Amino acid sequence: GVEVAIAMQLDGHAADARRLILETRPLLEERYGDQHEVTLLCDNAYGADLRTRGLFSEALELDRSLLPKFELALGKDHGRTLNVRNNIASDYRRLGYFREALEIDQRTFEDRRRILGPGDPRTLYSHDMVAADLRGLGRYQESLDIARKVVAAFQAVGGRENPDWLNARTGFAASLRKAGFHWDALQWSEEVVQHYRDYLGLDHALTLRAAANLINDRRAVRELANAEAL
Repeated sequence: GVEVAIAMQLDGHAADARRLILETRPLLEERYGDQHEVTLLCDNAYGADLRTRGLFSEALELDRSLLPKFELALGKDHGRTLNVRNNIASDYRRLGYFREALEIDQRTFEDRRRILGPGDPRTLYSHDMVAADLRGLGRYQESLDIARKVVAAFQAVGGRENPDWLNARTGFAASLRKAGFHWDALQWSEEVVQHYRDYLGLDHALTLRAAANLINDRRAVRELANAEAL
């Protein structure tokens, strides 16, 4: 049930995923207890649901409580433990605490690079989040330098397009715009939004987020009618 709920979240069916999580959680605790790995995964999925609904303070409180439980159950270097740390940084970033997010994302990136290698998609994702935190702190050139490396590394890995690669391109476009390269940002955003539409559809949350980024890029070059239309 937990894996199905996670798949629903990734596919953009947040309400269905939430319903399944709330139905499954008490059954898991009754059968396995609240410290078992599968129960913790269900709690982690509920944290993702809180973020989807914009309840970032609640998500942060939950994720911070989960981290020591994951460390105890799985170890500090386990992939799922690192995922929880990533989620805590995400909560901080969405609440505007970019310095706290950067500290956690930088550490998670370094640990993933050590454990998984520099070319693993999860390592690249963490590096991309470091770039996002730097943007939030106004350190635009540093953000752009890292975002450029992340996009190039995803390109080098190759393979089928995936949301993390598309998100990295969206982040690169945002870094370009923030650093003042408005026309380059627009070109990247136009392309990535089309990829999102082809890959995930028009109404997926990630497509809409990339489209919002494209609106800002059109505004930056004074394409106001096109920005308004989108």
